[in-house]
Amino acid sequence: MLRRRTRRNISPMTTTDTLPTINERTWFAQQRHLEAGDMDAWADLWAPDGRMRVAYPIAGVPPELEGRETIKALMTGFASAVDGIAYREATFHPTLDPDVAFAEHLLHVDLPGGGAYENRYAMRLRFRDGLLLELVEYYGERAHEDFLRALGVID
Repeated sequence: MLRRRTRRNISPMTTTDTLPTINERTWFAQQRHLEAGDMDAWADLWAPDGRMRVAYPIAGVPPELEGRETIKALMTGFASAVDGIAYREATFHPTLDPDVAFAEHLLHVDLPGGGAYENRYAMRLRFRDGLLLELVEYYGERAHEDFLRALGVID
């Protein structure tokens, strides 16, 4: 379930609910496009000079990708190698800087031939002009390593 309303602290004593920001809409839209396998629409939500990094690199996999087309190529390969992708328990946490946010979700992936991969992700996000500029992923690296092995990406 995607939670789209955001709670922001206005002062130490009060809070208010706000409408989703442009960046929040971008974040949830990229999830929907990836789930649907629409990689062109997914890539259109990235800045041309976007960057994706992982906090816990895995041997044999680049720890950082630079540029919309490079990121799109890797993610298109990932999306085509699995039977289904679903974001669960997705949340978006804006910060005082309107171009920085944190997000988290449980990623569920149906593997070819049966079985599934699930891992909880947390990300630090940077946006520019409503597009993803930088994504830094944190996840359970052992489960992610097993997932990459199941797909034949690593030995």
